[in-house]
Amino acid sequence: MKKRKVTLFMLLTLLLVMTMGMSASAAAKKKTVKMKANNGTYTYSGKYGAEKYIYHKFRVGQTGVMRITGYELSKKNKKNGFAVMLCDENKKRLDVNANNYINFAKKTIQYYTLAKGTYYLRTKSPASKTGLRYIIQMKFTKMGNYVGQTGASRWEAPYLAKDYSAYAYITASDDPTTSRWIQFYTDGKDPIELTFIPQLRKSTQGTFTACIYGPSYEDGKVLEISAGGDRYKLSTTVTTKSGGTTTKKTTGLKKGYYYVEIYRENSTQENQKYANGYVRIIRR
Repeated sequence: MKKRKVTLFMLLTLLLVMTMGMSASAAAKKKTVKMKANNGTYTYSGKYGAEKYIYHKFRVGQTGVMRITGYELSKKNKKNGFAVMLCDENKKRLDVNANNYINFAKKTIQYYTLAKGTYYLRTKSPASKTGLRYIIQMKFTKMGNYVGQTGASRWEAPYLAKDYSAYAYITASDDPTTSRWIQFYTDGKDPIELTFIPQLRKSTQGTFTACIYGPSYEDGKVLEISAGGDRYKLSTTVTTKSGGTTTKKTTGLKKGYYYVEIYRENSTQENQKYANGYVRIIRR
């Protein structure tokens, strides 16, 4: 009986040691640090260690755009770039790309449109770089009155008057099905011109698509939005015949209200899930 107790004690001790070893190994793979925040500027300077990943924690108080750059110093004091990944408050990926490179020396910058909340910026810490110093520099710009100029649904779409513009923003943490809306009215006399201009042209965080609905487009008409922006002239061609003469005349769209939806481009799963940025919509 006493021998069985000793054996059980030894097994429990071994199990405890193994559990502690596994915990230490898991801890060695990850490290969490807090970035210094000062009036919209976030910085962190440190060294790569034995951990595989370093998570840099930061928080933003409202919707805006985060600009991120930085560098690592080589053994010869050369400023090199390195990869980063944006993660949510649970350290899960929010980034379109698995690796986004930043490099202060080459002006390689990453942009993210963020909603209010807590985030982590992840960097890799391979064994070959142990001991090297690095720095991350981030600048947050509030969206200000851009926020709220598009609606979260068709029924909340604000009116866009002629010669005015609105901003459609979708943040990194928004639901994959998130979209933004505006509406306008036309009496049908003149063509409508809509221009879409992405505001973060250097961003690699995916792209957007627009779709217009209304009397002329009952099933919707897709309006592609390229990185450089696109202008669409929406009109109707009316054909009339008088004897042997055929006349074509360009008029406006059918009279009525139209709704424009802006959403994540969905040709890839990553774009549909993680695309973020904001687009200016101009009506002429």
